Amino acid sequence: MENLSFLDIVNVCDNTRVHRPSPVPSTYDSELLVPLYLSESPDSPVIGLLRPVIIEQLTLENRRSRELGIQELWAFNLDAVNYIHRNNKAAGPSVSFRDWLNTHVIRTAAMKELCERWRDNLSFEDVCGPKKWRDEMYPVYVDPLGVHDHPNQGSASEVLNFAFEMERSACALFGVITYGVHMTIYEEDGADGENRLKAWVPTRSRTKQTFPGLLDNTVAGGIPSGMPVFESMVKECMEEASIADHIVRKYARAVGSISYFYRTSKGWLQPEVEYVFTTKLPEQRQLMTSRYVYDIQIPPEVDSKIFEPRPLDGEVELFELTNTKVKPSPLSLPTTMSKYITLFTVAVWDIGLTLANLVTPKRKVGKVTPAGHPGEDGKWPEFIAPKEGDSRCCCPGLNVMANHGLIPRDGKNISFKELSHTLNTTFNFGPSFCFFVPNFAAKMLKKKYSSDRFDLAEMDLHNGIEHDASLFRRDVHFETKQSTIHVPFVKELLESATGKDADGNPIFTQADLSLILSKRRAEARAENPEFTLDKFHKLVGTANSSTLLTIFGGRIKDLETILLEERLPEGWESRTRESKGLTFITLNTLVAKVEKGIDESKFAAVVAPTEEPASPSSVHKVAEEAS
Repeated sequence: MENLSFLDIVNVCDNTRVHRPSPVPSTYDSELLVPLYLSESPDSPVIGLLRPVIIEQLTLENRRSRELGIQELWAFNLDAVNYIHRNNKAAGPSVSFRDWLNTHVIRTAAMKELCERWRDNLSFEDVCGPKKWRDEMYPVYVDPLGVHDHPNQGSASEVLNFAFEMERSACALFGVITYGVHMTIYEEDGADGENRLKAWVPTRSRTKQTFPGLLDNTVAGGIPSGMPVFESMVKECMEEASIADHIVRKYARAVGSISYFYRTSKGWLQPEVEYVFTTKLPEQRQLMTSRYVYDIQIPPEVDSKIFEPRPLDGEVELFELTNTKVKPSPLSLPTTMSKYITLFTVAVWDIGLTLANLVTPKRKVGKVTPAGHPGEDGKWPEFIAPKEGDSRCCCPGLNVMANHGLIPRDGKNISFKELSHTLNTTFNFGPSFCFFVPNFAAKMLKKKYSSDRFDLAEMDLHNGIEHDASLFRRDVHFETKQSTIHVPFVKELLESATGKDADGNPIFTQADLSLILSKRRAEARAENPEFTLDKFHKLVGTANSSTLLTIFGGRIKDLETILLEERLPEGWESRTRESKGLTFITLNTLVAKVEKGIDESKFAAVVAPTEEPASPSSVHKVAEEAS
């Protein structure tokens, strides 16, 4: 493909035709692809294409339903005598949902159960097995080229183009159209008198489920269900390339899109529509065009470094501007050798600390904070509430440290390296954790861990560490100042505690945390038209929330002071007493258990949260009613 243009490459991807010869001959060309309709009605739209092996599997699914005494999902019209003469003049074999699956809620639930069972049974392991599972929902529309709406974005009575949603990895089994966003960042090089383009080209992570190690557009990703096209682009820019939200929003504009029908080497069907965005570096800028493409034209006076992509979430190994390489963060997820070395070192360190915790005595109660450090014997520096002009952020723990003078009281000019030390002595996080997290934050902010400084407010970079569905703050769509505590959320959190300690005092439990996270995610998804919460940020949110149980011991009396006043109670010390502190292994073990217990469907019918806190145990009552 050495001399192919962008359009040539698109044509290579567009390798499948229906009912006529494909441009690239395939062993699967002889397969009869049967249209999948949304319902049995003659005016039903086509929503997908099914291969013979899938039709055979769906036939078995109907047999299973009959044996279990439940309603069948699928209507088959495969023989000429059963053909339905559709209003679109199509006459031939077809498959459709049974008419009882007549709402998006019912269809989504049915597809969820089916796909998850196929995953667990390894029915199509190479497509949606455990190693291919994406845990991300994709939309299916009545009109694939119509409006991208969603039930969360309109009134209950509104007629939607949205038909249902399903697991991303399973879409290729049903031949439904999927949607993505692509952006190219490039600059014009006219130094030698000729106009040439230099594009930032990423190498995909070698651990990606799809196309590992191959080249890609600068930023690209699928559009999850319920997320507008442009919001998906904004999200991907930060997650994959560390390009700030406000940069994308300020400079991006639509210029086109591309559609193609790709068939994999194993015959699976992937019709796709890609919305393309571009960013052009100083001087004049433009990009490849397609329907709904976006372009960013940067004025000459703007520093091009703010558009320089750097890996963040590990989906990209490195970015290159022609022959100029930008090294990725050593703390991104492992892809390059430097990442492997750094993360291997942190992992070995963390394992060693975890093992040491198992064989060494715990710190004595009252002696958790190291001698000679602020907080020794529970004596913390004076609490002073932030003044006008002070910097605070979305993280209660960091705000607490500033309010007590453990880091600069104004929340400004904080050293990443000093933060590592103070996190350890204040909260008893393990050294491996205290090294990794400030490093990650530094790279997120495009700063150097060893020498640079930051203000707390910088931590509010949306979809960096800050994320939607927080337990303590409203989503950034509603509250841009993320240091603002949302009191009703905190009170609901505290009042949902069901546990008791040995003295009968209320404590927050693992099950309580799973339940309140389920409710917050369901509410945020329902009320926030710009809601985003990918798998990475789900884990970040659960990890942050799990410190309520580890560092703070789930004690409601302490949490009330810490979360509502961002102040340490008199005599407080970390409830993590391990000699080497809280390690990643210990924390992530709890995170996995909490995340496993999260089930948004229990709160699917819950309306958007009100300004009034819930009554005691109301969270649990709603969950019980849903069950």
